[in-house]
Amino acid sequence: MRRTLLLLSSLLAVALQSLAQTDSPQSSVPGTARLMKIEDFSLDRTIQTGRASYLGVYLITLQDGQTAIPVLYRYALFQHDFTREVHAGMDIPYRIDGKHVYLKSQDGKEVKTALCEPKGEKLHCADMIFEPRKK
Repeated sequence: MRRTLLLLSSLLAVALQSLAQTDSPQSSVPGTARLMKIEDFSLDRTIQTGRASYLGVYLITLQDGQTAIPVLYRYALFQHDFTREVHAGMDIPYRIDGKHVYLKSQDGKEVKTALCEPKGEKLHCADMIFEPRKK
């Protein structure tokens, strides 16, 4: 009986450990990417998305080698506008953690952005969907 209980508890521990590893967010090794483009989707007034109001909404495209990394950066009242201190062609340290990309500002602070996922011609970023702009 004691061996059976020990065996069952060991199997349960192994199963829980493997489940915890698959559910944890993926984290990548920090890298440096070239900032390719900043698109301003801010309006003259605040943008309403869900329950939050944002003063600035930016779609930022990073390039790390052959990989393009689209991210959504937005800020609200009393938050810092990260886009004022960066420009196209600049190298920016970053790390990916699950569905977020953390960009390192010039003063060493990390700025949290949402990793965007292309679906067809649309780009899904957190609770926002971007369609290609008409030219």
